[in-house]
Amino acid sequence: MDKYENKHTLNMDGQSKEHELDLPLFSNISEIHVLHYILDLRCCQEKKIFNGSVTVIFERVRESPQQSKTGDNDNVHDGKIDQNSQESSELPYITDQHFEVATNDSIVQNSDHDYCAQCSAQDAMETQGNTSTVIKPDSFVEPIYHEQCDEPNEFLVMLDAWDLNIDKVHSLYFESNMSYYDISHDKEKLNGILIKARSDTVKYCSEKKCLKMWIPEGKQDSQLPYVLRISYTTQPYGQSLKWTVDQDGRPCVYTHGHWINNRSLFPSQDVPGGLSTWSAHITVVDDLTVLMSGDYNAVVKETGISGYKTYFYETKMKVPSSTLALAIGHWECCEIISNDNIIDSLDSPDIIPCSLYCSTCKLELAETLLKNYIPRCMKAAFNLLGPHPFKRLNIVIVPSSFASLGMASLSLIFLSQSTLSADGHMLIRVAHEISHSWFGLVIGPSDWHEEWLSEGFCTFTESIIHSYADETPEKDFKLEQEIYDYLKYQTLTSELQSVSEDLQSLRHCSKDNSTQASDTKFVVNGVNPDKGFLQLHYLKGYFLLRYLEKKVGSYKFHQYLQLFVTTFNHMLIDSMDVLRLFFKMFPEKRTDDFCEEIIFQTWLNAPGVPKELNKPAMVDNIYEQETSNLEKTIIEANQTLLKLHWRKRQKLDICTMLVVPELKIVQILLLLDKLLQYNNIHHSILIHLNNGFQFSHSNADVRHKWCELVVKHKLLDCYHDVGNFLIADQAMGVYLFGELIISRNKEQRKLALECYKNIENDMEDGVKTIVKTMLFGS
Repeated sequence: MDKYENKHTLNMDGQSKEHELDLPLFSNISEIHVLHYILDLRCCQEKKIFNGSVTVIFERVRESPQQSKTGDNDNVHDGKIDQNSQESSELPYITDQHFEVATNDSIVQNSDHDYCAQCSAQDAMETQGNTSTVIKPDSFVEPIYHEQCDEPNEFLVMLDAWDLNIDKVHSLYFESNMSYYDISHDKEKLNGILIKARSDTVKYCSEKKCLKMWIPEGKQDSQLPYVLRISYTTQPYGQSLKWTVDQDGRPCVYTHGHWINNRSLFPSQDVPGGLSTWSAHITVVDDLTVLMSGDYNAVVKETGISGYKTYFYETKMKVPSSTLALAIGHWECCEIISNDNIIDSLDSPDIIPCSLYCSTCKLELAETLLKNYIPRCMKAAFNLLGPHPFKRLNIVIVPSSFASLGMASLSLIFLSQSTLSADGHMLIRVAHEISHSWFGLVIGPSDWHEEWLSEGFCTFTESIIHSYADETPEKDFKLEQEIYDYLKYQTLTSELQSVSEDLQSLRHCSKDNSTQASDTKFVVNGVNPDKGFLQLHYLKGYFLLRYLEKKVGSYKFHQYLQLFVTTFNHMLIDSMDVLRLFFKMFPEKRTDDFCEEIIFQTWLNAPGVPKELNKPAMVDNIYEQETSNLEKTIIEANQTLLKLHWRKRQKLDICTMLVVPELKIVQILLLLDKLLQYNNIHHSILIHLNNGFQFSHSNADVRHKWCELVVKHKLLDCYHDVGNFLIADQAMGVYLFGELIISRNKEQRKLALECYKNIENDMEDGVKTIVKTMLFGS
């Protein structure tokens, strides 16, 4: 067998059953450290592909660095991400969409060809220099670590990738060092440097889930970084990208936070501790707008080809490749916070420029909701957590097929259309995503199993930030928080009853149940569709922080959050860091039963509900009392109706018997939750309540619970509400499909099937897989 071919035995399906739900981590980060990526891609909407190259600037890890919290990243010292190290170092910046080098194997200049004509993909390739066979898309390859090349004058570079069509790989060599930041916008100087560069073709093996490249030794000055240029084409079925249409029916594409991250967009070191800077040239037709994460808004330039333009973005902060986000479409734009507002404002440090992008039909509602909310939300986040980590913010209202309520990246937030309700209730999700600027982006988990370090913290801070932004009085906030805690507890316990134990812990436990980091060859359950829709890391992580908060009080715990942000700024951390800092700040709270080790084992390592977490009490809560009184009245009216003959029921005036009072949103949610516990509520009662409270026209949280009631009680007259929800609110509708199926009611199964057929071609892969399994079995 040739040394560049796949050496691993696959089963009949081409799948490794042991790890088929795990995300493999291939990159040999202990040997290779990527410093910078340069994306040079052209978007072809018609073929649903990107075509171009990524230039990878990397250095070899000559000596095994001392282990830090960041894993093997040698540019991260004592667990700290050195944000400014790239700016002071001298490394070559090499990119240009008219890339041209002196080499025997010619590289076609894009300027002489039509872009779409460049988009043809090869299923297999073999060039001079022993390139290997491309593995078929349905194959699975076990991760390989520390593989030694047979040739002593070559070393191996492995990058994580997924379904990429690799055309060729070149290694570039330079005679001198130069700053890639200084010349990033100077195309003429850049081309001059590239023409002088020496180039060799590189042996490589393109597999479904990784890219291996063998680099010759001794051709590059040991003091300079290595440079690889990988020419490739994405696949239309690549899972990192969602090709769809917006709410106006116009084509768009965006990175939708798939569990394989950006691996089918570009090859990268997509592993814990893989931190790099990046820059990107994205070329599109003139009528499209490109939005990306990055430090600043785009620099837009003409390409010299009629009908095309290029957007340039970059970040000088070292970040995981998974944090790069992209959205291309016919977006309408409105300014939420302009630079002029900030200059003229006395409170300028607490807000940053912000623009809103969305389809035409959603622009008016989105602008109305966000124009006043965003500035207040930013100020509230600033007061709680400190200065904003980024210099700008763009918000995109993505299409209805988006399988989440929101997603945050550097300076860019995607929001589901489900967050746009006239009552503003769902805007709490904006507070959640803004919180990710601190928790998840500038402070991240060193172990990808510990998602709670991002999601738990953001779930905790979202309600605080939202209450300030919504100008909720403190007394009302406390009352509402008690009810929301009860509802969160109900959701958590219900979820824990329906999932396997291996999905119930906040971290992946080592075999000895220790506090050490988990095995780094895989992210266990990293591609498990069931995990993607669990709220466990959000809710169990939230309750852990609430547990700590109650030990010291809200004021002191908010001070702890501020210390947490400043202590771990630009760091990758683990769960023990959270606990150590807490007891360092509050040493007097440590006891034999309340200490790092006990909390670690009971809250983080153990499945199920921790014994310290009891159902939240709502003692002397006036909102709960009013809701319970209404519940009692409803049930009494229901019992009366159920006892009467149908002719006598017709003579009853339900409006007189059951007066619908005015309730807060939190009370309506609590009422619906309470009503879901009853098995037999008369249809006329439910219709009367819907007429009074307008459940079916409320925000997505209320409509979801209303749909649950409709399904449970087989309220045929309101099945259209369920159908509308499943189509318009795909981010929240997965489990409604399940409830329709398990009811074993023919009409409900028919409804589920009709809705599935209506949206199946536009559903995200994970949602589609789960719903399809519910409907048709595995």
